Amino acid sequence: MDLKQLMNLPGALAAFTYTDKGDLTDHVVREGSEITREVLDLLAHSCVANIAIATLEARGWEALTGQKGFEPLQGFSMIGLEWSVVLTGRCGVIMKNRDVNYMKMHSMPSRHAGRRSICRGLHDTEKITHLGRRGCSMPFPG
Repeated sequence: MDLKQLMNLPGALAAFTYTDKGDLTDHVVREGSEITREVLDLLAHSCVANIAIATLEARGWEALTGQKGFEPLQGFSMIGLEWSVVLTGRCGVIMKNRDVNYMKMHSMPSRHAGRRSICRGLHDTEKITHLGRRGCSMPFPG
């Protein structure tokens, strides 16, 4: 998935890539947006931390219940009050909530082999993890 392609999504404010440690590797920000490189750097680290926590929860759930299919996680979304972040692999896009087209996001192919879309499983509300008043995060398994 090309960052410019992600920026063509309705409501896209920024698109970014990052390392497995959360270091920002590339980004595109819509002109006039309040999103900065510093915000994206912090967000990339937050994404890595949230994927780690969601993986811990998925492994624990599978171990305790015997249910399978929660791993491996293929992506994650964090839903905020004004904008949301959807990511898969090491690529993410920030979009205004009022303009998000989740169906279009769901149909866009991921740049990572073996992954069907950038937000496969985004609508699986059984896997929502609440993060408090600022919004919620939603991991989506493979």
